[in-house]
Amino acid sequence: SPPSGVTVEPAYLEEGALRCALVVDTTEETPPGVYSIPLLATADHLNTSGLLVIRIQNPGNKPGVLPEAVVSSMDKTVRYRRGGLKGRSTEKSKELLAALYGGSQQSKTSVMSALTWLATKQGEDGSWKPLAAGENLALGMPEGPEDFLAMPTGGNSQSTTALALLPFLAEGVTHEPDSATAVWLEDYPEVVRKGLTWLGSSQPQVDPQGVGPVEVDLRGLISGVVAGCETSFLSNDRVLKKNAVYALKSLVDRQTKEGSWQRNSSDTVETVLPTLRALLAMQVAQSCGVKPSVATLKRGDVFLESAACGAPEILQSRFGRTAAGPPDPTATAAGLLLLQYKEEPQNSPAMVDGSRFLSGFAPPLEGNSFAHSADFLLLSSEVLRNIEGEQFDTWYAKVTGFLLRTQEQEDEELGSWDPALFAGESDRLHVTAHAILCLQLPYRYLPLYRAE
Repeated sequence: SPPSGVTVEPAYLEEGALRCALVVDTTEETPPGVYSIPLLATADHLNTSGLLVIRIQNPGNKPGVLPEAVVSSMDKTVRYRRGGLKGRSTEKSKELLAALYGGSQQSKTSVMSALTWLATKQGEDGSWKPLAAGENLALGMPEGPEDFLAMPTGGNSQSTTALALLPFLAEGVTHEPDSATAVWLEDYPEVVRKGLTWLGSSQPQVDPQGVGPVEVDLRGLISGVVAGCETSFLSNDRVLKKNAVYALKSLVDRQTKEGSWQRNSSDTVETVLPTLRALLAMQVAQSCGVKPSVATLKRGDVFLESAACGAPEILQSRFGRTAAGPPDPTATAAGLLLLQYKEEPQNSPAMVDGSRFLSGFAPPLEGNSFAHSADFLLLSSEVLRNIEGEQFDTWYAKVTGFLLRTQEQEDEELGSWDPALFAGESDRLHVTAHAILCLQLPYRYLPLYRAE
C-alpha cells in the first residue's frame, strides 16, 4: 500500500479513448523507498488488475554511489569490498538497504518466520537433511530447468547443511554470540556454530571402501566455500579463514584443464551451470579476502567465452546448459551475474539484452505457481538488482509479492515454502532457503555498480 504522504487519484477513461493518466502525489515527509500499489480497472462487468511500482528517493543521492545514510550506518570495522558483506553488518544498514531496494516490513516478518522454521529443522548433530516431497518424485518426472535440483529424500546432507547456513549468515549472524544484532537473532549463533561444527567434521577424505578419493558433492562444495568464506570474513576468525582457504582449494582441484567443473565424474556434457556456479563462489570468496589462483580464473574465463550462446553481436547475452546451447534462463542468469562481477558495464548491449530476457520470466501477479526454479529466481534477482532501475523495481515487486503470498501460514510448515510452487523442485528446505535469500537480497551483498 502507499506510504504515508502518497496519494493516487482514481483515473477515468473517456468513451473512445485508449489511455488515461494516473496522478501520484507525494509530500516531503514521505520516506524514501520502493512501494507497490495494486491497480484495478473496471468496465461494466469486466475487470483486470495490475501493479504500480513507485520509487521515492532523496534528490541529493548521487548515481553510482551508495546514499550517505547507508554508508554511515554500516559497521566501520568491516572492510568495504565491491559486492561485499558490509551491508549486513548492522540492523540499521539492513533496514536502509531494504528500503532502497524494495524490501518492506512484510518481507522482514516473512524472513523472521522462515528462519524460525529453518532452525527447527536442524538436527541434534547440527546438520540439515533434505526434505523432499514424495509426490514430486514420481517415477519418470522430468528434471527442472537447471543442474542444481533438490536432492531426493536421503540425499546429501553436506550440501543441504551448507545451503541452510546461508540465510543466517545473510543476517550477519555467525557462530559468535555478539554477531546477533537484534533480539530476534539471539538464538541463531548457536544454530550456526552447530552447523559449522558438523560441516567441519563430515568431510570424508577417502572412499569408504578404501579404493581412493570419495566422489565429492559439487553442490555442497560450492555452498561450503560460500558459507566458509562469509563466516571467516564476518567473524575475522583466522582458523575459519584457513578452513575457507582449504575448501576453496578443494573446489579449485575439481576444475578440468578446459576450465570447467562437472557435477560428477560421469557428467561431461552439461558443465556450463556447474562451472558458472563454481566461478561465482570464487567471486564471493574474493570479496571475503580469500583469493583463488589467477590461473584458475583465467581457465574459467576461457570456458566462459566458449559457453556463451547469444546472438553473434551479443554472444554473452545468453548461456545454455551445454556449451552449444540452446539458451537456458538459469544458466543465463548465472552467466550475467559472473560478467557483472568481472565488471562488464551495466549498460553494455549484452547486459541490456540479457537482463531484458530474464525480466520476461517474472512471477505472476496472481496465482500460486512459478514456471521456473527458486534458484533461477534468486540468480535473476541478483542480476537485475545490480543493474537497478524500473526493470528491477517492477521485477522485485513481483518476486516479493509472490513469496509473501505463497509462504506457509499455519501448522508445522509455518514459515516455509512448498516445493510444488516452483518448476522442477522437490525439496522444501532447498526451496525455503532460496526464498529467504531472495527476500534478503537488498542487503545480502553490496551492489556491484555502486561505490561507498
